[in-house]
Amino acid sequence: MANDLALPYQKKTEKLLTELEKVKAYFPDSFSSEEKSIRQYSGFVSNPELQVALVGAVKAGKSTLMNAILGDDIAHWDVTPETAALSIFKYAEKNYVKVSFYSKAEWKDLWNSALKHPESPFLKEYNALNGDGKKNELLGHPAIEEFPTSIGALKERVKEFSSKNNVAHYFVKKIEIGLSNFGSPESPLPKDICFVDTPGLHDVVAYRSEITKGYINRANAVVVCVNSSTMRDQELLTIQKTFENIGKDKSKVLILGTQLDRLNRPKEDWDKQKADWYNHLEGLYEDHSAINTNIIGVSSLIYSLVRKLQDGTEIDDNDVRDITTFAEKNGIKIVATGILEKVFSDEKQKIISKAKNILDCTNVLKFLEVLKSGPLSNPAKVLSEDLDEWYNDVSKEAKEKASVLKTRVEEQLELLNNDIASRQKAISKKQKQLDELKDSTKKINILFSEMENDITTEVSKMKEKLNSALNSVIGGR
Repeated sequence: MANDLALPYQKKTEKLLTELEKVKAYFPDSFSSEEKSIRQYSGFVSNPELQVALVGAVKAGKSTLMNAILGDDIAHWDVTPETAALSIFKYAEKNYVKVSFYSKAEWKDLWNSALKHPESPFLKEYNALNGDGKKNELLGHPAIEEFPTSIGALKERVKEFSSKNNVAHYFVKKIEIGLSNFGSPESPLPKDICFVDTPGLHDVVAYRSEITKGYINRANAVVVCVNSSTMRDQELLTIQKTFENIGKDKSKVLILGTQLDRLNRPKEDWDKQKADWYNHLEGLYEDHSAINTNIIGVSSLIYSLVRKLQDGTEIDDNDVRDITTFAEKNGIKIVATGILEKVFSDEKQKIISKAKNILDCTNVLKFLEVLKSGPLSNPAKVLSEDLDEWYNDVSKEAKEKASVLKTRVEEQLELLNNDIASRQKAISKKQKQLDELKDSTKKINILFSEMENDITTEVSKMKEKLNSALNSVIGGR
C-alpha cells in the first residue's frame, strides 16, 4: 500500500532533482540546503512509513517503553545524556541492524556545537575514552548492515554501538533495527509504522537537538515521556518545544507519565498529578478533549515483567516483588494472608492468573490503542497527506530559492543596463563636447588664417608706402 501511494511522488521527485541540476549549472553553490532536503524526501519516498518520535530526558523511560511495546529488551537502556544515539525501530521480513556514522563535515558541526559547553560531560567522557583514537577510522565509514542469526546476537550489536562504555557510539549517527516480530504476539504493531527514539530537545550537544526537532516536525505522532512523579521546568519546556515543532495538528502529541510503579498510590497519585499537569498543558491542545485522551500514565517495566512471566521467561525475585507491590497498590491481591493460603501459594502463578488486571493497570495497551485510534487511525490517509505535504514543502523551498536568485540576477542586469546607459550617455556628452571643440578649433583656424592674410596684406601695403617714401627722399637729393 505504502509503495503504491509513493510511486507518483517518486516520479515527481526525480523530475524535481533533474530540474534542480539544470538550475545548479548556473548557480553551482546556491542549492546545497534545498538539494539535501529533496534527497531526504527522496529517501522517505523510496521507503515510506509512518513515524512515531519518542522524546524525553534520559532516564525518563523511553527505552523501557520501547521494549514493552516491542515485546523484547531490544532498546539499550544503559545510556547517559552524553551517549544518547538516534535509534529507529521498524518491521522487517528479516532481523537486521544498520549502523550509520557521521561524515567528517557533520562531525565538525557536532564538535563545534559541543565546544560551546566545555564543562559538559560529553567532552570529558570523550577524552576519557580516547575518542580521537577512533575518530579517523569511523568518521565517514560506510554504514554497517548485519543480519544476526539470533535475537540475542542482535541485542549485542545494538548494545555495542549504543553503550556508554564503547567509544564508537560517539560517531554513530543512527542505529536502525529491523524486526520480523514487530511488537508482542498479544499486541502486534502495524508494519508501516516505525518508532524513532530521539536524543531529545535538551541534548548536551545542540547539534543533536536540532536532529530531534527535524524528526518532530516530520513525525506523524510524538510521544513525550515525563516521569509521572513530577513535572520540572525542563520537562515542561520539552513539551512546549514539542508543540512548537509539531505543526498544525496538536493532537499528534501524546504525553506519557512514566514509571507509575514508583508512585505510592499509582491511581490516586497519578490522578492528582494529571490534574496538575492539565493546568500547565491546557492551552497547548487546540482540541480540549485531546487533553483527556492524550495524557496517559504508564508503567512499562511492570508490563514487560508480567509479559515475561506469561511467556515462561525467568525473572528474579526482585522483579516478582516489584510486580506484586504494583498489583497490591492497585488493589489486586497477590500476597497470601491466611496460613493455608501461604503454604499452597505460588506468587508467580498468582501474578499470571491476574495478569490481565495488572496489565490493564500499566496502561501500556491503552497508550497503543490511543496511538492507533488517534494520530495513526487511518494510515493510508495519513501517509498520503504526509507524502503530499512534504513534497510541497521541498518543492516550494527550491522554487523560492530559484525565484530569489532570478530576482537577484534581474536586478543585477538592470543595474548593468543602467550602468551601460549611463556610460553611453556620458560618452555621447563627451563626444558632443569633442565635436563642439573640433568645430570651435576649425573656426579659430579660419579666423587665424584670415587674420594672417589681412596682416600680410597690410604689411605689403606698408612696405610699398615705405619704399615709396624712401624713393622720394632719395630722388629729392
